[in-house]
Amino acid sequence: MKKRWLLPLCALSLSLTLTPARAQETEALPESGPVEADPFGETLPLIPEPPAVSQPLDFQPDDLPVSPGVPRSLEPPKPSETRLAIEKQQREVNMRKARIRAEADPDLQAIRQGARQARTDAERRYALNLYYDRLYALMLKIDPSLRQDELEDRKRAAVAPLTQDEIRASVWTPAGAAAR
Repeated sequence: MKKRWLLPLCALSLSLTLTPARAQETEALPESGPVEADPFGETLPLIPEPPAVSQPLDFQPDDLPVSPGVPRSLEPPKPSETRLAIEKQQREVNMRKARIRAEADPDLQAIRQGARQARTDAERRYALNLYYDRLYALMLKIDPSLRQDELEDRKRAAVAPLTQDEIRASVWTPAGAAAR
């Protein structure tokens, strides 16, 4: 049992006796810093001094050629496909939220009910055109971050079936419908 602690104790005492000798060796080194012998006979410092810059550079970083595949720091990086898909999905969610809030408007619900109760196709088309105009205007008012072009595309798609391209339009007017 005594042998286990005897070896570390001897090593500790030996290292303490050698430490002052090493301290004396480091004091004997010249103050210029540690040097290393060069195989060619010259002495070199272990840490070289940085070269002094005598003149500023005569070119600008923009003059350098750009390697393909390495983006310039001034150009914004292209968004990844994943980022684009996330943004598109977020726009869809915002569009649905705005549509749900807009469809809860009592005036818009009255216009929609009027379109359902219309007696003629022309009255129904007129009421639905009015409904979609007000719906998408209200959606944009509720959420101004929605993209105008996407709203216009959706409105165009909703109103497209209401047009009569090959049938002669009836002589119906909104003022005539109100007179009944």
